Formats: sequence, structure tokens, C-alpha cells
Amino acid sequence: LLQRERERIEMQLHDTQRLFDRVALWVAGLSVLAVAMAIWLGVRTTRSVVQPLAQLERAAQRIAGGDYSQRVPMTATQEVDRVGQALNTMTDAVAQRVREIAYLAFHDPLTGLPNRTMLADRLEQALAHADRTQSMVAMLFLDLDRFKTINDSLGHPVGDALLQEVTARLKTSVRETDTISRLGGDEFVVVITDLQDEGI
Repeated sequence: LLQRERERIEMQLHDTQRLFDRVALWVAGLSVLAVAMAIWLGVRTTRSVVQPLAQLERAAQRIAGGDYSQRVPMTATQEVDRVGQALNTMTDAVAQRVREIAYLAFHDPLTGLPNRTMLADRLEQALAHADRTQSMVAMLFLDLDRFKTINDSLGHPVGDALLQEVTARLKTSVRETDTISRLGGDEFVVVITDLQDEGI
């Protein structure tokens, strides 16, 4: 009886050991699978964060270098997208300001005419062209009489409107190849090119 009891207990121990070994094998397999999934998710998460951040960094470097032409690509990450959208908005605003500054560097803000800086460049080009083509260049200096009186008595808005009207009339009176420039205040210069007759 003791022998049978001992065999039964050994058999149960052996069955329990086999069950334990199977469970241990399953736990080890699940552990390996969990570690592999954790690594895969970690790599995927890192890529989904690091790559968009690297794109944002490259975009910021382009902007710092003065290149406002490229947009920041949007990603699947909302947080990075918001930063990218903010960077795109800032890029558009900076690019617009740069265009405005560049325009104002060469144009009168009230009339849109070339200013002194652009006049000097256009005059230099006109003189070089005249030298090459054996033609002549004429410069007209225009000053509005009693403009200060108009500004003082009727106000600056009326004076500004008068300057804009003078600009419009001058534009209809010269060729497209000629240059009208506002030097400031009530002073204008017209550069007329390609003149052939000294009597003109």
C-alpha cells in the first residue's frame, strides 16, 4: 500500500512537473514576445517623434537661413503637427514682412513710386543703356508749388491724396520704360530714356 501511494505521489509530482514546465515555457515565450513588442513599439514611437522633430529642426534652420519657400510637412502626431503649423504660420508671416521690407527699401509707401535708392539704380541703368545705344537721357525735376500750404490748411490726408493724384497723372504722361520717382515731400523726378533728338 505504501508502495502504491508512493507511485501515485510520484506520478502526481511528475504530472505537476510537466505542467509546471509547460507553464514556464509559455511564460518564457510570452516574456520574449512582450520584450520584442516593447522594443518594436519603442522604435516605432521613437521614429514617430524623432523624425518629425528632425524635420522641424531642418525647417527652422532653413527659415534662419532666409528660405521661406518650403512648408513643414505634417505628421500623424498632433503635438508635433501643432508645432509644425505654428512654424508654418510664423514662416508665412516672416516671409510677408521680408517682402514688405524689401518693397519699402525701394518704393515710396504713399505713392508706390520708386524712391531715391531705386532712382539711383534706374538712372545708372539708363545712362549705361544710353551709352551703349548712343541715345540720350533726360531728367525732369518736379516740385509742387504751395504744397506745404495745402498740407497745413487742408490737412495731411488731402496732401496725400494730391500726391497720389499727381502720381497717377504722371504715370499716364510718360512711357512704361521711363521712371517716375518720388524723392520725398512734394518732389518728383522723371527719367526719360531712349531720346534721339537733342531738341527734345
